[in-house]
Amino acid sequence: RGWNKLFLPASGHNIESQYIKPILKNTRNLKQLVCNAPDSAFCCDVSTEELKRLGHTGTLHWINKFKNATNGKGKPLPEVLSRPHERWYEMSANTLADIVISMNPDKKLCFFRLKDRSFVDQRLVRFTAKFKHDIGIYHALLNSVIGMFLLEAIGFGRGLGALDLNTTKISETMHMLNIDLLDENDRNEVISSFLPLLNRDIMNLNDELMQSDRIEFDKKILKIFKIDLNIEVIYDSLIKLHNIRLTARD
Repeated sequence: RGWNKLFLPASGHNIESQYIKPILKNTRNLKQLVCNAPDSAFCCDVSTEELKRLGHTGTLHWINKFKNATNGKGKPLPEVLSRPHERWYEMSANTLADIVISMNPDKKLCFFRLKDRSFVDQRLVRFTAKFKHDIGIYHALLNSVIGMFLLEAIGFGRGLGALDLNTTKISETMHMLNIDLLDENDRNEVISSFLPLLNRDIMNLNDELMQSDRIEFDKKILKIFKIDLNIEVIYDSLIKLHNIRLTARD
């Protein structure tokens, strides 16, 4: 949102709990495909007049702490952070994420699902489901070998081996398998075969594609979507593409 000291309060802030939402700052330490967002973000769409009426003095004090502050160029924060149809201290809850991926994945190629909808740092790419009941199936399909291949294919090495992505590139060029092709039984089979992957740590791609639960899951995806390709051919193509990117280092 542009001013972390305001929107990412440190402990001891005294902001009332209803104005605090979880935020995920990075994916570096995530070990499994489903995760919590461990940090706090300030999210308030209530006017200062209403905060006074409600007696929410902790939040009011927090806003007033920055009301007369300036940025590095001496401009008042209320002016710098001003946005149409939003209060200067407001961070819209419409930007909460269900699924997230780093802009620069390295050896682990995966999409993380947040247990609760959360804010994410601007260095992450967020996915927000239009229909919450579909989050599980979206998560599974994005983490299939087809999903991983489509992700790897739209990026390129940054010179440090990491995949170079951004929100625009993903929104305009990323594809995924069509859930509308699945009936209820198909969906249940996908979710069931994906479950073992949720119950263990994720691995570097080369090791991930050697795991029996991963292989069974991907075979199930190919069968359900009637994709007439040999799983070994897809794996080999993905690994070759992945390894080319990893060698693109300065």
